[in-house]
Formats: sequence, C-alpha cells, structure tokens
Amino acid sequence: MDYQIIIIKQSKSYDISDIVGGISWSDNVESLGMEFCFSVGVSDEIYFSKFVIDVGDMVLFRKESEIFRGIIVNKTISDTTEQKFKAYDFCWYLNKSKLIKQFNGINAGEAIKQLCSEMNIKLGKIATMKSNISHIYYDKTVSDIIDDILEQETAETAKIYIKEMRGDSFYIFEKGTLFIKPIYQTAFNISAFPVTNAIGSFDREWSIEDMKNAVKIVSASEKSVRILGEAQHEQNIQKYGLLQEIETVDEKDFNKAQNIAQNKLEQYNKVGETFHVDLLGDDTTRAGRMITIDNEKIDVSGDFFIKNCNHTVSGGVHTMSMELEKI
Repeated sequence: MDYQIIIIKQSKSYDISDIVGGISWSDNVESLGMEFCFSVGVSDEIYFSKFVIDVGDMVLFRKESEIFRGIIVNKTISDTTEQKFKAYDFCWYLNKSKLIKQFNGINAGEAIKQLCSEMNIKLGKIATMKSNISHIYYDKTVSDIIDDILEQETAETAKIYIKEMRGDSFYIFEKGTLFIKPIYQTAFNISAFPVTNAIGSFDREWSIEDMKNAVKIVSASEKSVRILGEAQHEQNIQKYGLLQEIETVDEKDFNKAQNIAQNKLEQYNKVGETFHVDLLGDDTTRAGRMITIDNEKIDVSGDFFIKNCNHTVSGGVHTMSMELEKI
C-alpha cells in the first residue's frame, strides 16, 4: 500500500503496513485531537505475522509526509480474524489530565505555553494574543483551561482560534488564516486535479438556531445585577425576533464590558450556513483549514471553513467527508 503505518515500542520501530486493513482518521474543531483507526488481520497460518500491538504503543501514519502521530488507546478483538485499534494524537493527554493552576495577569499565549510545559507537550507555534488571564483553575482538564483562555481572548479581540497537534508539536492559529488546495491523483501517470472539481453527495443548511442579535454583559452578586455593556442589531431583531444572550463578567472587567458585548454580537449575529460534502481524499485536508469551492454544477461558490473532516481508505481509494461553514 502507498500509506505506511509504523508501530513504536520502547524506541524500536516496526513497519506493519503490509498487514493493516481498513484505515480512517478524523478531526473536529469542537474537540481537541485527531483520531486514527486501523485494523489488523489475525490468522493461525504459520506464515502469517504474529506481531503483537498493545495499547500504549505509539503509531505513525504517513505517505509522502507524516499525517498522524499518536498513542493507541483502545484495542478490540471481536472475532478470530481481525483486531481493531483506535489511537489519538498527543492532545489526548490534555483532554485527560487535570491541573491546579493560578494565573495572575499573565498574557493568554504565555499562559497556554506554561500549561503545555507542565504537561511536557512540545510547542510548535502559538498565535500572538492580547488578553491577560487572572484566574485559579483547580477542577478542569488542561484542554478545558485552554478553551477558557481562548474564550476570554475571543471575547476581548473577536478573534477565534484553532488548536491542534501536528506530529509531536502543539499549535494555535487564528481561524480563517490557513487555506489549502486539496488535490487527487488517480495514478502516477495522470495529472492531479482539485478535489472540488468532482463533488459527490452534498447537502446545504441555513439556520438561525445559534443566532444572537442582542447581547448584555452584566456583573452579578447575591444582592444585585448591574449591566456593564450591551449591543444589539435592530434590523435582525425586527426580522428574526429578539434572540438575546446575557453573559457575566467580574466587576473588575467593567472597562472591557462594552467591547466584549460588541465582539459577541459580531460573532453570533448571523444566519449560519453549513455544507456537508463527500470528496476524493487529500492527505493535507483536516479541520481548521479554509477551502475555496467554485462549482457551478451545484451552485456553490466561496470560501468555507472546515469544521470537521473524516477520511477513509478502502480498496485503495481515499475518500473524505467534510462539514463546512460558509465564511
């Protein structure tokens, strides 16, 4: 097979590509980490490989370049002919481990770097951030703490950030900044072509379920509630009805409240448009990227954000299914 799967046990590498069956991998911007699944045949034949793969083993998946690196967390034997394995990249540790951590006015990006350092997670590149974090965390996972920090940054700057593992390094980058042009090549002697030229099944959806056209920022105590900032969009209120969000901030952040209200309104005051599509596969395609589609046949044109992406390799054919958000 073109793809290579390597198991690492105690610093020793074992290429198992020839005995691997179904392969799939997926990621989602709503959750931290990529999932990789594969199966291995089992047989009593004397010449069949008896190599044992265990939970806790590291797995590398690559073609021309590395696609996935992570830890096997689940092994299933359902019959005598096949074993199934599930692996996650190293963000799995951020999802599973809790820390006690206090930040006293530290920059958001530096706070995230400290968390990764304590978890021995190698850093790639962390986007430059502006907000300062003052909070004590004691009952949350590391990934939940990072999410909370990024939410504070988004509330203050209106920028949304994507977090992911690439190989053994952790990255955070701004949403909408990383464009890709996925291609597919049916054979080595045939020119590659953009996968968006050959769209399979698809569906589009428009929704106001997540719309907020009015936002109030309040400071609350047991005795009183004080409005610190508010923003609303009169035209959309008249068109769709009042869809109001109320958020609480510390009294000490009153000077940021109006800015937070405007940013929240900008973020949620919209008709959501999503697009589900099946395409031929490209190894560089994953959640968090931007893709441009210009297809007259299905009347779709514009830049789309990849919310989630599921890859499958079966019978030598690589396909992928994506959920896209119109930008």
